[in-house]
Amino acid sequence: MADLVPTLQCNRNIEVGILNPTGLMSIMRLNHLPAPFNNLRARRAVALAVDQADYMRSTLDDDRSIWQECRSLFPSGTSYGVETLSELNAPPRSLDRARASLQASGYNGEKVVIINPTEFR
Repeated sequence: MADLVPTLQCNRNIEVGILNPTGLMSIMRLNHLPAPFNNLRARRAVALAVDQADYMRSTLDDDRSIWQECRSLFPSGTSYGVETLSELNAPPRSLDRARASLQASGYNGEKVVIINPTEFR
């Protein structure tokens, strides 16, 4: 739907706006019971490797006025939202550190499945 926004904005009879300033929240949840994500170092490797902006751009395009990065469990702008990486005590993204963390986890080639629901109601 985000790809239709520029077309709608071109029509002066249509007002395009943000109805919910808090927005929607997506979350990547790792099943931490089976290998490899039963190991904290493997979970840290994912956190170091994944770039949330890549996911946001893939679903909502490059228009940063309609999305923002937020690494807090609670959305930014809410009472419990955490706004900065220092508040989260989160390390910056680093593929080299992610590789080292995955290697230190003892990852042994276990299969990883990404479930991607395509429709939400």
